[in-house]
Amino acid sequence: MKHFKEYMIMTALLPFCFSCDSGDIYPKETVYDGITIETELHFTGVGAWPEDYQLILAAYGDDTENPVASQSIDQVSTDGESVKITFANVLTDAKTIAVSMVKSRKLVYKFTEALLTEGEKKVELPVQEVNLLTFNRLQSQLFSQCAACHGGSTTASAGLYLTEGQSYNMLVNHPAVHSTKMRVAPGLISGSFIVDVLGGSTDVKYNHSKLSSLKAEDVVLLKEWIENGAKNE
Repeated sequence: MKHFKEYMIMTALLPFCFSCDSGDIYPKETVYDGITIETELHFTGVGAWPEDYQLILAAYGDDTENPVASQSIDQVSTDGESVKITFANVLTDAKTIAVSMVKSRKLVYKFTEALLTEGEKKVELPVQEVNLLTFNRLQSQLFSQCAACHGGSTTASAGLYLTEGQSYNMLVNHPAVHSTKMRVAPGLISGSFIVDVLGGSTDVKYNHSKLSSLKAEDVVLLKEWIENGAKNE
């Protein structure tokens, strides 16, 4: 009789036990309602597209080096082509939005940067002009690798300073020390000694240290910049 009563109690409780599984035993996933940013990017100098680097639309907060959110930008095929981007659910603590170039998640260069208005949920930015072929990018991407020997200490090899603020005047239309060529001859790749040095030309008759971080794309960027007039922009 005792066992029969226990059986009846368990039977009566079964519907309640199973009803627990039919409900939401885990909280629903929270959908973050952040900022939506819409913009149009107009690219020039696409011959210098950063193939070995990543181009992103990045939102930055107080930390201007590490974005709080980012979205990859795919390559455009022709000069002057524009691309429209919608960047959703950006954290509300974002303060700026920038077209940035990164390598292994480390910021290399910012092409453009715009302020975000606090409290806005939807931001429509005007067309942003993105020139991929600037001297500032060349300084950040290439010459920053050279500064240890060329101006990072009290002296500079071959008297060539490649530090920011000095490199342009030390390169463009400046005679090379170990060649009859100019260090950089605007519009003339074959007349620019720096291309011989970094491109590994057999015409270079002295030992130049090899940069382990130097990429073929860095030299391509240098050539594109020279071929397009070696402008200081």
